[in-house]
Amino acid sequence: MRSATPTLTNESAKNLKSKSSIFVKKSFEKALKATSKMSKSNQIDLNKIGLEPYSNHESLLRIQFSKSKRKEYENVLRNKRPELKDIPNQVDELFKWANGLKVPDNKKSKYKKLALYYTVNGYTIFPEDGYKIEEAIRLSEVNKIDPYAYKNPDELITKFTKE
Repeated sequence: MRSATPTLTNESAKNLKSKSSIFVKKSFEKALKATSKMSKSNQIDLNKIGLEPYSNHESLLRIQFSKSKRKEYENVLRNKRPELKDIPNQVDELFKWANGLKVPDNKKSKYKKLALYYTVNGYTIFPEDGYKIEEAIRLSEVNKIDPYAYKNPDELITKFTKE
């Protein structure tokens, strides 16, 4: 008499084993994708904000008026410059410095963008290092170079200052 429970032959066992391993593999891949999506959403794209040397630096101006962009910028600043204290105040000081410059209003955005860029990538602290931004812009215009190619205004100033 036959039993009600099916018996596994060698071939059917191999087939079942390969199907279960495919299922486990697909489940693992789904979990891995979900984890990477979560970690990507927690990371800030420096290129989108304009903090990479050859990214769109126009987006840096959004930091001044958008609460979400400013928060992203402050988080990047916390990660890259942990020695800075009171980061929101530092960003406020940067904008106060830029608004107080004696340059035409249509040129102030250039100073703000470069100051935001150098604050994250260099070692500038505002308002005391504001002169470095002014000098970096002056030297980049005279020498026809891209100031964003340098991570720190001091590098640009030392390279192009004639003694």
